[in-house]
Formats: sequence, C-alpha cells, structure tokens
Amino acid sequence: MLKKENWTVTWKSAGITAGLFALTTVVCALLQRLGLNEISQLRNETYVPLVYVLCVLLVSLLTDGYLCGTVVSLLSVFAVNYVFTYPYMHFNFSLSGYPLTFFTMFAVSLTVNTLTATLKRQERIRMEAETERMRANLLRAISHDLRTPLTAISGSAITLLENDNLPDWQKKNYAHQFPVSFNNGNSVRDIR
Repeated sequence: MLKKENWTVTWKSAGITAGLFALTTVVCALLQRLGLNEISQLRNETYVPLVYVLCVLLVSLLTDGYLCGTVVSLLSVFAVNYVFTYPYMHFNFSLSGYPLTFFTMFAVSLTVNTLTATLKRQERIRMEAETERMRANLLRAISHDLRTPLTAISGSAITLLENDNLPDWQKKNYAHQFPVSFNNGNSVRDIR
C-alpha cells in the first residue's frame, strides 16, 4: 500500500534518521580506527554492514512511514561501499562479490523497514478497533442505564393512568405530571 502518509517525513523523523546514521558511521569509523579487524581477525566487510542494518532497524522502529527507512537503507549501502570498503573513499561496485553483498544488504534493509512499518500500521489499526469496541460498550451501558429507570417510570405512569378506580380528573392530573412521551423507550434509543 503506497499511501501518501507512509512517505511523508516530520522534522523529528528526519532528525532521528540523520542522528542514527551519523552515529552509526562514527561507530564504524572508530571500530576501524581501533583496529577491530586486526584484533578479532574480522574484516571490515563483516561487521560494518551489520551495524548499518541495525541502524536501519532502529530508524524503522523510531520513525513513521517508509521514507526514512528507505533513505537510510540507500545511504547505508553507499556509505559501506564508499567509506568502509577497499579502495577507501571511492565507489567500486566491480570488485568480486561486492555487488551481491550490497544488493543483499539493501534488500535486507528494505525488508526490515517494510516489516516494521507494517507492524506499526497493524498495531495502530488494532488500537483503533479496541477504542471503537470500548466506545460501543460504553454507549450500550449508558443506554441500558437510562432505559431501565425510564421503563419503570413509564410503566408506573401507564399503570396509574389505566387504573379504573381513579377518577378522570386524577388521571389527567397524573398525565400532566408525566409530560414526556416515552414511546416504550424509543426516545432513549433515538439518542444513539
């Protein structure tokens, strides 16, 4: 579903996206500077894409819609290639295995982004349905609480008016004391 609200960005979402992307880049640069790849005998290409996928996951969780997650997915692929892959500070998609690695990273990032946005939308729909159910229950309870005493009053009024032992002038007097037409409780149902 490509709705317009799924592709809009608020200042808050843009700030979160830029901040997390910058933080991820700094963390990866520090890990590269500290020589993590020599200490653990891992190459940069192993942990850097995973850190960026984590960034995409966090951006997708903390922002609304698809745009921020999609943008950070693209930026992550280019950052890994440009900054953290030999030859450094150059784009090179022709090295053996790199195109598949970057395509896979982009696909995983977009999948995570889409799944997160879908889960958020489903949760929002569930909350709206729960709110509607609570509203309907409240209206039913209020309607019942109003109808119960009105039915009793209406029944008492009808009983008094249909009593053959009362003179007509007393019946008219009682009729003026109950000016509301109850219509068997229909007035309460009309409130809804």
